[in-house]
Amino acid sequence: RVEDLIRQVKPDYLMLNGDILDFPDLSKFIQRPAYKKTPQDAIEWGRNRLRVWGQSAKHIYWIDGNHEQRWYQYIWENAPDLDFAINDLDVVLDLPNLASGYVPYGRHVDFLGFVFTHGERVGLYSPRQNLEAYHSSGVSGHTHRMKSWSKTDKHGRTHSWYEQGCLCL
Repeated sequence: RVEDLIRQVKPDYLMLNGDILDFPDLSKFIQRPAYKKTPQDAIEWGRNRLRVWGQSAKHIYWIDGNHEQRWYQYIWENAPDLDFAINDLDVVLDLPNLASGYVPYGRHVDFLGFVFTHGERVGLYSPRQNLEAYHSSGVSGHTHRMKSWSKTDKHGRTHSWYEQGCLCL
């Protein structure tokens, strides 16, 4: 359904806000056997999706989430001496050619005054905490739930923070 929407709308900007790749084989969490995919499967799926989405969206921004961070954590925990020889995820995914922008985990994009970040805050008040931390309206994806918080400042301007939910691709 999402891909149909992207094809129909043909957005100028598509912001991929983290956890696009899951890397279940690299996760410390127990996975359902039917869900298991190798890192190579995940990379190939990601490259393919970027090519498909790139046929409709003019600009794609890839923002790493904590699930993409599993790529690095696995290397750092299992082969730290080879870190220098292993390509970063943006290179492996060919993001320089398939995306307009890349944002490493823990960073954000300020797009026309609206912040996109995968986020790290979790809890009942995480939308409020993000709004207070960034002093800007924005969206985060880390919690995989849909929630929002709005606040009107002393000038009568309303600022809102949204948790975007999860498509669980």
